Amino acid sequence: MWFIVVVVHAGAIPATLFPLLYSRSTWRSTDVGRALMFKGAAVAALFDIAIVHFWWNFPGYLYLYAAVVTSVAIGVTFQLIVMLRNQRQGRRRPGGSPDGEF
Repeated sequence: MWFIVVVVHAGAIPATLFPLLYSRSTWRSTDVGRALMFKGAAVAALFDIAIVHFWWNFPGYLYLYAAVVTSVAIGVTFQLIVMLRNQRQGRRRPGGSPDGEF
């Protein structure tokens, strides 16, 4: 059990730092940037509420957890859609790379 607690606490640091540091870039200008930010923020929230729940069993945790897991699923799906669309557009461009320059 202690190993999981350590891993979650250690993982929360980069998971939370990523959207904070990435927010200083021009992530809004591309679909890839928006998908990456949405997924990164959702994963950070997942780590953060897990830590808060470890130290404080607050009421409504399951509803919040369900909402955050849903946002992670939406973020991963959004990122997949953007990647597939970019790969398809890359194949249509003359001289485009086979991976869609993603």
